[in-house]
Amino acid sequence: MTDEEKTLLQKTSILAEENNERLKKLEKRYRHMRIWGIVKILFIILSLVYGYFYYLKYLSNFSNVENLQNILNSGSGGSQLQDLLKGL
Repeated sequence: MTDEEKTLLQKTSILAEENNERLKKLEKRYRHMRIWGIVKILFIILSLVYGYFYYLKYLSNFSNVENLQNILNSGSGGSQLQDLLKGL
């Protein structure tokens, strides 16, 4: 091997090592992006599930209000109204 070939081989080796370091950094960034993407999706899903169960009790009270309106509109006796109010 001549001196010129040795220097070219050393430069190529140095460039390959730098390239490998950059690839490792890119892989690490990609891995972090995937993890944070999954965390964001889980946060959104868990927030929706929590919100559904949290507001479920308020939605059930809303259906009781609709029942109250039906009783008042039908003109039936006050006993049904009292039973409904005891349920609230």
